[in-house]
Amino acid sequence: MRVAVGQLVLRLVLVGIFTVLLQVSAVTQLQLFGTNADLMPLVIAAVGLLAGSIAGACFGFAVGLFLDLALVQTSGCPRWCTSRSATGPGASASCATRRARSCRWR
Repeated sequence: MRVAVGQLVLRLVLVGIFTVLLQVSAVTQLQLFGTNADLMPLVIAAVGLLAGSIAGACFGFAVGLFLDLALVQTSGCPRWCTSRSATGPGASASCATRRARSCRWR
């Protein structure tokens, strides 16, 4: 069953807004092993796995930029890192769903 592009974009926007609100309001308050918890890489990698590498990279960039604007931080290299954190899982998921002979790592 294929989801229409409009529905996918709407779902990703809602997931992004909910994740940023949860990150800003609750998760940044948690301290694990002496550092602050971060929910973003987990959600971005999950979107990369489920929606593909291109959609995951775009989602990672947009959510990272939205998080920077919500926390009033400077943007730059961290946004590139969040967009790249979805590319690897998305590429491996799309490669795993193809036939083994058509998937060549170069």
